[in-house]
Amino acid sequence: MLRSQRGYDAVATFKRSISLILLLGLILGVFSGLSHIRANDYGDQGLRHASLDVFVDHLNAAFFRFVITLIPAALALFLLYRIAPRSFRQVYAVLALALLILFVGSRGFFLEGWDFRSALGVSPEVWRGILSFFVTILAIGLARLLYDTSKALHAIIRVVPFRMILLVLFLLAAANSARYINHTKNFPRGPNVILLTVDALRPDRLGSQGRLSSPTPNVDRIAAQGIQFANAYTTSPRTTQALATILTGRYPQTTGVRRLWDRLEDREMTVTEILADRGYDTGGFASLPAPDDEFGFAQGFQKFAAYPAGGAGAITNAAIDWLDSRKDRPFFLWMHYDDPKMPYCPPSQELIDIDPLYNGAFPHCFDYTPSRGCVVFGLSRFDSTETAQIERLYDSEIRAVDREIGKLLAALEREDRLHNSLILLTGTSGESLGEHGYYYDHGELLYDPVIQVPLIIRAENLPRMMIESQVRNLDIVPTLLDILHFDVSDRFEGVSLMRLVQRESSAEILPVFVESGESLTPRFNHSRPIPTIGGKLRAVRDGRWKLIQTPAPGDDRVELYDLHTDPAETLNVATDNPETVRTLTNELNAWIAKTPADTLVDGGELPSWLASENVNVYP
Repeated sequence: MLRSQRGYDAVATFKRSISLILLLGLILGVFSGLSHIRANDYGDQGLRHASLDVFVDHLNAAFFRFVITLIPAALALFLLYRIAPRSFRQVYAVLALALLILFVGSRGFFLEGWDFRSALGVSPEVWRGILSFFVTILAIGLARLLYDTSKALHAIIRVVPFRMILLVLFLLAAANSARYINHTKNFPRGPNVILLTVDALRPDRLGSQGRLSSPTPNVDRIAAQGIQFANAYTTSPRTTQALATILTGRYPQTTGVRRLWDRLEDREMTVTEILADRGYDTGGFASLPAPDDEFGFAQGFQKFAAYPAGGAGAITNAAIDWLDSRKDRPFFLWMHYDDPKMPYCPPSQELIDIDPLYNGAFPHCFDYTPSRGCVVFGLSRFDSTETAQIERLYDSEIRAVDREIGKLLAALEREDRLHNSLILLTGTSGESLGEHGYYYDHGELLYDPVIQVPLIIRAENLPRMMIESQVRNLDIVPTLLDILHFDVSDRFEGVSLMRLVQRESSAEILPVFVESGESLTPRFNHSRPIPTIGGKLRAVRDGRWKLIQTPAPGDDRVELYDLHTDPAETLNVATDNPETVRTLTNELNAWIAKTPADTLVDGGELPSWLASENVNVYP
């Protein structure tokens, strides 16, 4: 009789524990959804249409994870209570004490510089599993205590329909959270892939990055429906070099594309060729300074067209026409817009934020030809009224590109193809708007306004989230291939960012190595002593510190910035931090040492399009 009663008590305890777990999981899911919306300011950014989707996704994921994690511990408690009810309280107290010791030990509170995980030699993943188990048991015990002391909760939990409601909600959460948690494992077969690249696009111009009067509602929509990387950087702030990296997953030094006019050699394997080999139709439409395939970017494309002066509209129209002729097979589409870069001459319909009282020199367009060097390096100064107008023109250029992206999205939706399309949007560089005395240009200096770029990945089966970890455009190709379940080759110098999305390496900091472009106006760029390819600036960014190295006769110049306390890079602290300078310099030199010798050679005449576009390129 006693054994039968004990078994009944154990089963009842287990049922109550499951009910409590379901209820607590539901509450946690609601808080998770609300906190994510609040943290990302969807309402403040005018993205309320995405808020419900975001809330449901995070409720499902948190609810499912919580319940799946706690049920094994509830089962363990059930077996313990079933086997040894008299020892239950003592064993539970020991487990709670062990949890406290593990937690304190994991923080190194016992002995400075020492912790249990290191002493036991277990991996971070195993250690998190141990802590999760003990936390789970403690949580169930506390929940049981609450249950025993709360008559109202006791009455609610005992109602059978309420238990059934919780169970149904959990099953729905499990079904819907599968795509959120295992997104890389169940992408629809043969998704379309759309790669959008934009010249000179500063991330701080996007509403999804906090801009209140955003000129990018369509880009913001993509960001609200996908993964946004808040700290993405290019490996070179020049268009040709950056595009070569985006298409190959390799550094400019490796590909040999180290100057604006260098060609990507046929020996390099591009993401286009990889997807074409897998049966994808491939089309590329790019606004580039030279026609045809002078840069080697047409590799693998069945249809490729360069538009030297076509503008964003021509690119979008050509891409949509191509899509209309491709109905049966998955496609890879690359579109490159160069409109935001100089000159800032937006279409008239985009001049909606122009000050009606402005009567200066640039009412509709700003172009620094033929005095590029004077303007770029601050020798031709403008007052605050003119600089504000120039920035409005720059924003209007961005708005024009965003409108074309909106046309592409609308075309995909009309044909019911957006739901099965992966969209990746990024920039080739930022744009300096006067920071560090560098105006309306990119490529010659390496401060963050020039090297930071947007990076957004959107697909139906990917979560909606913001990732703060530092990443590179070097990582784009491996990430795309990982999402598509294709092998990520060792030839890539980047890594898949899905490890960050899956929270497998949330603390990982990917080092950013970056090299400046060629000096187009060396007689005006006094910050660069050596104008040839050997005088390129190089930088390394490790998350907190950033070191910029400028080759000079004798000793190289070195700048060091503490990005935690000085994100604007205004105070060079190299003298005060010699050890940090030494460490980062060694890392940078090791990266430079990998540069093939044949890419260090200067030579060759400037192409006609570059000579005509830039006055005073060389003395």
